[in-house]
Amino acid sequence: MTTPTDLAIPPLLALLESQIAVDRSGEFLGYHRTRGLKLIRDFLRSRGFPVTEEERLGLTLMPYIQYEAREAGFDWASRGTPPPDLAPLFEIDARVMTGGVARDALTAAAFAKYVEETRRLLDEHTAIRARMYNGEP
Repeated sequence: MTTPTDLAIPPLLALLESQIAVDRSGEFLGYHRTRGLKLIRDFLRSRGFPVTEEERLGLTLMPYIQYEAREAGFDWASRGTPPPDLAPLFEIDARVMTGGVARDALTAAAFAKYVEETRRLLDEHTAIRARMYNGEP
Protein backbone atom coordinates (compact mmCIF):
# COMPACT_ATOMS: atom_id res chain seq x y z
CA MET A 1 0.00 0.00 0.00
CA THR A 2 1.31 3.46 -0.92
CA THR A 3 1.48 5.97 1.92
CA PRO A 4 1.79 9.78 1.81
CA THR A 5 5.40 9.33 2.92
CA ASP A 6 6.07 7.08 -0.10
CA LEU A 7 4.62 9.76 -2.36
CA ALA A 8 6.98 12.36 -0.84
CA ILE A 9 10.13 10.52 -1.92
CA PRO A 10 10.08 10.95 -5.77
CA PRO A 11 9.91 14.77 -5.75
CA LEU A 12 12.61 14.86 -3.08
CA LEU A 13 14.81 12.59 -5.19
CA ALA A 14 14.34 14.97 -8.13
CA LEU A 15 15.37 17.93 -5.95
CA LEU A 16 18.38 15.97 -4.71
CA GLU A 17 19.47 15.14 -8.27
CA SER A 18 19.19 18.79 -9.28
CA GLN A 19 21.45 19.80 -6.38
CA ILE A 20 23.93 16.97 -6.96
CA ALA A 21 24.30 18.24 -10.54
CA VAL A 22 25.52 21.65 -9.31
CA ASP A 23 29.31 21.77 -9.71
CA ARG A 24 30.81 22.43 -6.29
CA SER A 25 34.11 20.69 -6.93
CA GLY A 26 36.18 23.76 -6.08
CA GLU A 27 34.52 24.39 -2.72
CA PHE A 28 35.52 22.61 0.48
CA LEU A 29 32.02 22.75 1.98
CA GLY A 30 30.55 22.17 -1.46
CA TYR A 31 32.35 18.85 -1.72
CA HIS A 32 30.91 17.75 1.64
CA ARG A 33 27.45 18.99 0.70
CA THR A 34 27.48 17.00 -2.54
CA ARG A 35 28.71 13.94 -0.67
CA GLY A 36 25.88 14.42 1.85
CA LEU A 37 23.31 14.82 -0.93
CA LYS A 38 24.44 11.54 -2.47
CA LEU A 39 24.21 9.79 0.91
CA ILE A 40 20.66 11.09 1.35
CA ARG A 41 19.69 10.01 -2.16
CA ASP A 42 21.05 6.51 -1.66
CA PHE A 43 19.45 6.19 1.78
CA LEU A 44 16.03 7.29 0.51
CA ARG A 45 16.22 4.89 -2.41
CA SER A 46 17.14 1.91 -0.26
CA ARG A 47 15.40 2.56 3.06
CA GLY A 48 13.02 5.51 2.79
CA PHE A 49 13.07 8.34 5.29
CA PRO A 50 15.35 8.04 8.34
CA VAL A 51 13.60 6.80 11.43
CA THR A 52 16.16 6.98 14.21
CA GLU A 53 18.11 9.94 15.54
CA GLU A 54 21.32 8.13 14.56
CA GLU A 55 20.12 7.87 10.96
CA ARG A 56 19.14 11.55 10.92
CA LEU A 57 22.55 12.49 12.40
CA GLY A 58 24.23 10.81 9.44
CA LEU A 59 22.00 12.55 6.91
CA THR A 60 21.46 16.12 8.10
CA LEU A 61 22.95 18.79 5.83
CA MET A 62 22.88 21.41 8.57
CA PRO A 63 26.56 21.12 9.56
CA TYR A 64 27.42 22.11 5.97
CA ILE A 65 24.89 24.89 5.38
CA GLN A 66 24.41 26.68 8.70
CA TYR A 67 27.66 28.65 8.46
CA GLU A 68 26.88 30.05 5.02
CA ALA A 69 23.39 30.90 6.18
CA ARG A 70 24.76 32.77 9.18
CA GLU A 71 27.21 34.65 6.95
CA ALA A 72 24.28 35.66 4.74
CA GLY A 73 22.39 36.91 7.80
CA PHE A 74 19.86 34.07 7.81
CA ASP A 75 18.80 32.37 11.04
CA TRP A 76 18.13 28.77 10.00
CA ALA A 77 15.93 28.28 13.07
CA SER A 78 13.51 30.97 11.88
CA ARG A 79 10.55 30.50 9.60
CA GLY A 80 12.07 33.03 7.20
CA THR A 81 13.07 32.38 3.63
CA PRO A 82 16.64 31.10 3.21
CA PRO A 83 19.03 32.77 0.74
CA PRO A 84 18.20 31.58 -2.81
CA ASP A 85 21.40 29.57 -3.26
CA LEU A 86 20.82 27.72 0.02
CA ALA A 87 17.03 27.39 -0.13
CA PRO A 88 17.03 23.99 -1.89
CA LEU A 89 19.46 22.61 0.68
CA PHE A 90 17.33 23.83 3.59
CA GLU A 91 14.29 22.31 1.89
CA ILE A 92 16.04 18.96 1.47
CA ASP A 93 17.18 18.94 5.08
CA ALA A 94 13.72 19.75 6.41
CA ARG A 95 12.02 17.13 4.26
CA VAL A 96 14.51 14.42 5.17
CA MET A 97 14.34 15.22 8.89
CA THR A 98 10.52 15.40 8.98
CA GLY A 99 9.60 12.43 6.82
CA GLY A 100 8.85 14.37 3.67
CA VAL A 101 7.04 17.50 4.86
CA ALA A 102 8.01 20.69 3.04
CA ARG A 103 9.70 23.30 5.24
CA ASP A 104 6.98 25.90 4.67
CA ALA A 105 4.23 23.32 5.28
CA LEU A 106 5.44 22.39 8.77
CA THR A 107 3.09 23.46 11.53
CA ALA A 108 4.54 25.73 14.21
CA ALA A 109 4.84 22.75 16.55
CA ALA A 110 6.45 20.54 13.89
CA PHE A 111 8.90 23.31 12.96
CA ALA A 112 9.83 23.80 16.63
CA LYS A 113 10.43 20.05 16.94
CA TYR A 114 12.57 20.10 13.77
CA VAL A 115 14.65 22.99 15.15
CA GLU A 116 15.05 21.31 18.55
CA GLU A 117 16.15 18.01 17.03
CA THR A 118 18.46 19.72 14.55
CA ARG A 119 20.16 21.59 17.38
CA ARG A 120 20.73 18.27 19.18
CA LEU A 121 22.12 16.77 15.96
CA LEU A 122 24.45 19.76 15.51
CA ASP A 123 25.65 19.41 19.11
CA GLU A 124 26.30 15.70 18.56
CA HIS A 125 28.07 16.39 15.25
CA THR A 126 30.30 18.94 16.99
CA ALA A 127 31.06 16.52 19.82
CA ILE A 128 31.97 13.74 17.36
CA ARG A 129 34.32 16.06 15.47
CA ALA A 130 35.93 17.22 18.74
CA ARG A 131 36.53 13.61 19.80
CA MET A 132 38.06 12.84 16.39
CA TYR A 133 40.42 15.80 16.61
CA ASN A 134 41.39 14.82 20.16
CA GLY A 135 42.10 11.24 19.12
CA GLU A 136 39.20 9.81 21.11
CA PRO A 137 37.03 6.96 19.82
